[in-house]
Amino acid sequence: MTTARIYQSSALQRFGKYEDRLVNTLNSLNSQIKNLIGKKKLMLSSVHSNLKAISPLAVLDRGYAIVMNENGRALKSTKDLKVGDTVTTRLADGGFSSNVSEKD
Repeated sequence: MTTARIYQSSALQRFGKYEDRLVNTLNSLNSQIKNLIGKKKLMLSSVHSNLKAISPLAVLDRGYAIVMNENGRALKSTKDLKVGDTVTTRLADGGFSSNVSEKD
């Protein structure tokens, strides 16, 4: 075998090894990306469930209401309103306005 052929054969072998390493690296990267995407999907699903559980709309679906003053601020105490005030009540399926006629 001539030196040129030996060099060519050696170069082809090195190329084959590099090609194999590249294929293995790409396969590993694809696997890691799929695993990462799967983990992120689980995390997103968990965050979505947590947000859904504390969502004001979910609270309304459980039978609660949000009563707001004329400025749109949620009322937390009867001290925040007086007779004659107009309040808006938000329920799960809509809302309504009412006037305060008496207060305890």
